[in-house]
Amino acid sequence: MGQGFKIKDHYPSLTAIFISGAADGVRDASMFHMKGKGQFWDGSISWENKYKDGKEGNPPAYFGSTTFLVWTTDAPHLFNMISNQAMSFSVALYPQKQRKFKHIVRDAVIYNVTRQAGHYLMYSVILD
Repeated sequence: MGQGFKIKDHYPSLTAIFISGAADGVRDASMFHMKGKGQFWDGSISWENKYKDGKEGNPPAYFGSTTFLVWTTDAPHLFNMISNQAMSFSVALYPQKQRKFKHIVRDAVIYNVTRQAGHYLMYSVILD
């Protein structure tokens, strides 16, 4: 009996990978589509939020703002963190079954298409 792709077995993992792609789309949009949308959203200047008075070379704006809490300073860092965490959840939630290599490749393609769909929706449709 073949190993067909049963989508219901993959709902949690596919949802996480879609969220990963959507978050990556928001991150990209904040870098390229959100000029003038405010200090938090405009990726060309939002990185300044990490530093006291928004000046590179100054001390951190607050404890952790240039290291482990950098994701709290601006949209690009926040959505990059969400994308990475959702990707990790996708891997953790992936249905654990022994598979032949061709089935792993097939699943990887399905997951990549799902992630790219999330990215496209956010970057090219919603936030364009």
